[in-house]
Amino acid sequence: MLKIESLSVYYGHIRAVEDVSFEVNEGEIVTLIGGNGAGKSTILKTISGMIAPKNGRIVYCGEEIQGLPADVIAKKRLLHCPEGRGIFPGLTVAENLEVGTYIWRKRSGEKNEEDLELVLRMFPRLKERYSQLGWSLSGGEQQMLAMARSIMGRPKLLMLDEPSLGLAPIIIQDMFETIKRISVETKLPILLVEQNAFMALNTADRGYVIENGLITAHSGCKELLDDPVVQKAYLGVS
Repeated sequence: MLKIESLSVYYGHIRAVEDVSFEVNEGEIVTLIGGNGAGKSTILKTISGMIAPKNGRIVYCGEEIQGLPADVIAKKRLLHCPEGRGIFPGLTVAENLEVGTYIWRKRSGEKNEEDLELVLRMFPRLKERYSQLGWSLSGGEQQMLAMARSIMGRPKLLMLDEPSLGLAPIIIQDMFETIKRISVETKLPILLVEQNAFMALNTADRGYVIENGLITAHSGCKELLDDPVVQKAYLGVS
């Protein structure tokens, strides 16, 4: 589905990402873990067309997309649920979800009832808050709304950037259970960027460790959970 080859990204003369390569296959969750400033979010922004890479290839569904505008990439249904949620606070839950359908309804005119039924089943709290304005939701509910809005866009691949950021531990647990359920029920491939390495590695199929813009380790998540270096650096095991 998605293949990144030798990707390098600079902010001026400052290296953010250097020679990064990885892939996301059909139906799997792949996670990028690492500390704050490691380059994880920069990678997602580059894939989604918000930042231009200096070097490298981004191949999505067999097509090179590096350098394409963000709106063109979104129309190809490679969707990015950003850090910080990015919901529309002055719109209701229902209206936020409706916005998510724009990229395909404008062209096809199809109805969204089945999509709406799916996301309200996966996020029952949003059904309870359906007529409320976005600003009135809790942080966890806003994150649910951001993810549900992305799913309303009928993604072929979904990128999630720090979905646990700023959430209470009990909400984080629910969030990752929902991410896993989305993957299992819809077979949707997911690229997950996350600082909470323990939850990410317990949710994903494969993982890559990013440090200072470089991939320093990659393996199946069980192997990474058992890796002493990963345990010490990211899981709090001394």
